[in-house]
Amino acid sequence: MSAGEHLLVAGVGYLLAIALLVAGIRWKATASRASVVLRVLAGLVATTTTLSWLGPAATSGGPVGGLFMFLLLFVFVPFVLTYAAQRLRPLRKGEEPLWPYLVAGIGGLAMLVPGLVSTADGALHLVGLAHHVDLTITDVVNSTDHRRGVSLPSTAVSGDYRLGGQVRHLDDSEWLKFGPDPVPGQVYPVTISLLWPTAMIESTETALVFLGFGLGCSALGGYFVRSAFVREKKRSPGGKARGSSR
Repeated sequence: MSAGEHLLVAGVGYLLAIALLVAGIRWKATASRASVVLRVLAGLVATTTTLSWLGPAATSGGPVGGLFMFLLLFVFVPFVLTYAAQRLRPLRKGEEPLWPYLVAGIGGLAMLVPGLVSTADGALHLVGLAHHVDLTITDVVNSTDHRRGVSLPSTAVSGDYRLGGQVRHLDDSEWLKFGPDPVPGQVYPVTISLLWPTAMIESTETALVFLGFGLGCSALGGYFVRSAFVREKKRSPGGKARGSSR
């Protein structure tokens, strides 16, 4: 499916979910069982609709695919599981739902760790401490190649390079350099990151992208982790007791 078809399916699915949810809320006072059924159907339709576009986007590869994979694994899945668990166990009077804190904490941690790695990769390239190698391009996959699945405005390359006396292979790494796409068979000077997972940086501009992306993710992830920890601490009985003693 093309990006436009995914967008159309998502739009229809979300509209149907909203219609079912509104009907369920309106029937809550007169027909409680029908209201529950409609709201459950709304949740199932919304979940299925989200998976219809989030799944292919997450498996499309490259940084964009990685971002959607993060959303799938560390935001969408925890949200569905914790929200469903909270709905199955009614909240006690005065109790706040747990899922916002759990999603914020897990999502923030999943942003913080890659953000720190990306920041380190960009900084090590800029200061000249990354591994400098010559990459021989063996394959180029751009946005017009159907091997990428979902059409994305990006280019991925594969190639071989020598490091530590051994020939190593780089597979489907995003090429972020501004300018024409690399040519198979040509050799390009790049740097290879010192940290796992292996990242290729082909220019100063790319290093700045890594650095900026990493700093942004680290700041946002740290904020979510701190917010989740502080709010969870406040909602616990011990947190309230400490707050009242002051």
